[in-house]
Amino acid sequence: MRNMCKIAHFKEPHLRDNNVPQKAPFAFILLRRTVAVEMTWAFVAGSVSAFMHCLFFLLESVFFTNPKVSRGIFGIRSQEAVDAAAIWALNQGFYNLFLAISSGFALYLLQNETGVHYEIGRALLGVNNLIMVAAGAVLFFSSQGKLWLGAVIQGSPALAALISLYYGI
Repeated sequence: MRNMCKIAHFKEPHLRDNNVPQKAPFAFILLRRTVAVEMTWAFVAGSVSAFMHCLFFLLESVFFTNPKVSRGIFGIRSQEAVDAAAIWALNQGFYNLFLAISSGFALYLLQNETGVHYEIGRALLGVNNLIMVAAGAVLFFSSQGKLWLGAVIQGSPALAALISLYYGI
Protein backbone atom coordinates (compact mmCIF):
# COMPACT_ATOMS: atom_id res chain seq x y z
CA MET A 1 0.00 0.00 0.00
CA ARG A 2 2.91 2.33 0.62
CA ASN A 3 3.84 2.18 -3.08
CA MET A 4 0.33 3.17 -4.11
CA CYS A 5 0.43 6.10 -1.72
CA LYS A 6 3.72 7.26 -3.22
CA ILE A 7 2.23 7.06 -6.69
CA ALA A 8 -0.79 9.10 -5.58
CA HIS A 9 1.56 11.70 -4.00
CA PHE A 10 0.26 11.58 -0.47
CA LYS A 11 1.35 10.02 2.76
CA GLU A 12 -0.58 7.29 4.45
CA PRO A 13 -3.04 9.40 6.41
CA HIS A 14 -3.28 7.05 9.36
CA LEU A 15 0.43 7.50 10.16
CA ARG A 16 1.33 10.86 11.58
CA ASP A 17 4.57 12.16 13.01
CA ASN A 18 6.74 9.52 14.65
CA ASN A 19 4.66 6.80 12.91
CA VAL A 20 2.01 6.98 15.63
CA PRO A 21 -1.11 5.22 14.31
CA GLN A 22 -4.19 7.42 13.97
CA LYS A 23 -7.64 6.61 12.71
CA ALA A 24 -7.54 6.39 8.91
CA PRO A 25 -9.91 8.71 7.03
CA PHE A 26 -12.71 7.18 4.97
CA ALA A 27 -11.09 7.96 1.59
CA PHE A 28 -7.98 5.99 2.51
CA ILE A 29 -10.04 3.01 3.70
CA LEU A 30 -12.03 3.11 0.46
CA LEU A 31 -8.82 3.21 -1.61
CA ARG A 32 -7.41 0.22 0.26
CA ARG A 33 -10.69 -1.71 -0.14
CA THR A 34 -10.70 -1.01 -3.91
CA VAL A 35 -7.19 -2.43 -4.24
CA ALA A 36 -8.22 -5.50 -2.24
CA VAL A 37 -11.28 -6.13 -4.45
CA GLU A 38 -9.20 -5.70 -7.59
CA MET A 39 -6.64 -8.20 -6.38
CA THR A 40 -9.42 -10.59 -5.31
CA TRP A 41 -10.72 -10.75 -8.88
CA ALA A 42 -7.19 -11.20 -10.19
CA PHE A 43 -6.59 -13.90 -7.59
CA VAL A 44 -9.78 -15.77 -8.48
CA ALA A 45 -9.26 -15.57 -12.25
CA GLY A 46 -5.57 -16.45 -11.90
CA SER A 47 -6.49 -19.44 -9.72
CA VAL A 48 -8.99 -20.66 -12.33
CA SER A 49 -6.34 -20.30 -15.05
CA ALA A 50 -3.78 -22.24 -13.03
CA PHE A 51 -6.30 -24.97 -12.17
CA MET A 52 -7.37 -25.33 -15.80
CA HIS A 53 -3.76 -25.72 -16.87
CA CYS A 54 -3.37 -28.51 -14.32
CA LEU A 55 -6.34 -30.19 -15.99
CA PHE A 56 -4.75 -29.66 -19.40
CA PHE A 57 -1.62 -31.36 -18.04
CA LEU A 58 -3.67 -34.38 -17.00
CA LEU A 59 -5.45 -34.59 -20.35
CA GLU A 60 -2.32 -34.17 -22.46
CA SER A 61 0.30 -36.01 -20.43
CA VAL A 62 -1.48 -38.62 -18.34
CA PHE A 63 -4.70 -39.57 -20.15
CA PHE A 64 -3.83 -38.72 -23.76
CA THR A 65 -3.64 -42.33 -24.96
CA ASN A 66 -7.06 -43.14 -23.50
CA PRO A 67 -9.48 -43.36 -26.47
CA LYS A 68 -12.09 -41.28 -24.61
CA VAL A 69 -9.58 -38.44 -24.40
CA SER A 70 -7.71 -38.79 -27.71
CA ARG A 71 -10.85 -39.36 -29.76
CA GLY A 72 -13.48 -37.62 -27.68
CA ILE A 73 -11.62 -34.44 -26.70
CA PHE A 74 -8.81 -34.11 -29.21
CA GLY A 75 -10.61 -35.71 -32.19
CA ILE A 76 -7.77 -38.06 -33.17
CA ARG A 77 -9.35 -41.09 -34.84
CA SER A 78 -6.53 -43.56 -35.55
CA GLN A 79 -4.30 -45.24 -32.99
CA GLU A 80 -1.27 -44.58 -35.22
CA ALA A 81 -1.94 -40.85 -35.04
CA VAL A 82 -2.36 -41.04 -31.27
CA ASP A 83 0.98 -42.87 -30.96
CA ALA A 84 2.69 -40.31 -33.20
CA ALA A 85 1.29 -37.34 -31.27
CA ALA A 86 1.80 -38.82 -27.79
CA ILE A 87 5.31 -37.40 -27.28
CA TRP A 88 4.20 -33.92 -28.37
CA ALA A 89 1.17 -34.11 -26.10
CA LEU A 90 3.39 -35.19 -23.20
CA ASN A 91 5.65 -32.19 -23.77
CA GLN A 92 2.70 -29.81 -24.12
CA GLY A 93 1.13 -31.17 -20.96
CA PHE A 94 4.26 -30.54 -18.93
CA TYR A 95 4.49 -27.05 -20.41
CA ASN A 96 0.97 -26.43 -19.06
CA LEU A 97 1.91 -27.90 -15.67
CA PHE A 98 4.95 -25.63 -15.37
CA LEU A 99 2.81 -22.63 -16.32
CA ALA A 100 0.29 -23.62 -13.63
CA ILE A 101 3.04 -24.04 -11.02
CA SER A 102 4.48 -20.64 -11.91
CA SER A 103 1.02 -19.07 -11.64
CA GLY A 104 0.49 -20.76 -8.30
CA PHE A 105 3.76 -19.30 -7.06
CA ALA A 106 2.67 -15.86 -8.27
CA LEU A 107 -0.62 -16.25 -6.39
CA TYR A 108 1.33 -17.20 -3.28
CA LEU A 109 3.45 -14.05 -3.61
CA LEU A 110 0.30 -11.94 -3.99
CA GLN A 111 -0.68 -12.87 -0.43
CA ASN A 112 1.50 -9.96 0.72
CA GLU A 113 -0.27 -6.68 0.10
CA THR A 114 2.93 -4.67 -0.07
CA GLY A 115 6.59 -5.02 -0.80
CA VAL A 116 8.74 -6.54 -3.45
CA HIS A 117 7.14 -10.00 -3.20
CA TYR A 118 3.75 -8.52 -4.05
CA GLU A 119 5.17 -6.69 -7.07
CA ILE A 120 6.99 -9.82 -8.28
CA GLY A 121 3.82 -11.89 -7.85
CA ARG A 122 1.79 -9.33 -9.76
CA ALA A 123 4.29 -9.24 -12.62
CA LEU A 124 4.65 -13.02 -12.73
CA LEU A 125 0.89 -13.57 -12.74
CA GLY A 126 0.56 -10.99 -15.51
CA VAL A 127 3.22 -12.61 -17.68
CA ASN A 128 1.82 -16.11 -17.14
CA ASN A 129 -1.70 -15.03 -18.03
CA LEU A 130 -0.44 -13.12 -21.06
CA ILE A 131 1.23 -16.34 -22.25
CA MET A 132 -2.04 -18.24 -21.69
CA VAL A 133 -4.03 -15.68 -23.68
CA ALA A 134 -1.44 -15.75 -26.48
CA ALA A 135 -1.55 -19.57 -26.56
CA GLY A 136 -5.35 -19.42 -26.85
CA ALA A 137 -5.02 -16.97 -29.75
CA VAL A 138 -2.50 -19.26 -31.47
CA LEU A 139 -4.91 -22.19 -31.02
CA PHE A 140 -7.75 -20.19 -32.53
CA PHE A 141 -5.84 -18.83 -35.52
CA SER A 142 -3.81 -21.95 -36.29
CA SER A 143 -7.01 -24.01 -36.45
CA GLN A 144 -8.66 -21.33 -38.62
CA GLY A 145 -11.37 -20.93 -36.01
CA LYS A 146 -12.31 -24.63 -35.84
CA LEU A 147 -11.08 -24.95 -32.24
CA TRP A 148 -12.65 -21.69 -31.07
CA LEU A 149 -14.19 -23.30 -27.99
CA GLY A 150 -10.80 -24.62 -26.80
CA ALA A 151 -9.28 -21.20 -27.37
CA VAL A 152 -12.05 -19.53 -25.37
CA ILE A 153 -11.74 -22.07 -22.54
CA GLN A 154 -7.97 -21.61 -22.44
CA GLY A 155 -7.86 -17.84 -22.79
CA SER A 156 -10.93 -16.43 -21.02
CA PRO A 157 -9.88 -16.85 -17.36
CA ALA A 158 -6.39 -15.63 -18.20
CA LEU A 159 -7.80 -12.58 -19.98
CA ALA A 160 -10.06 -11.86 -16.99
CA ALA A 161 -7.01 -12.04 -14.70
CA LEU A 162 -5.08 -9.63 -16.95
CA ILE A 163 -7.94 -7.16 -17.08
CA SER A 164 -8.33 -7.31 -13.33
CA LEU A 165 -4.60 -6.92 -12.73
CA TYR A 166 -4.08 -3.94 -14.99
CA TYR A 167 -7.43 -2.19 -15.28
CA GLY A 168 -8.97 -2.96 -11.91
CA ILE A 169 -12.48 -4.14 -12.65
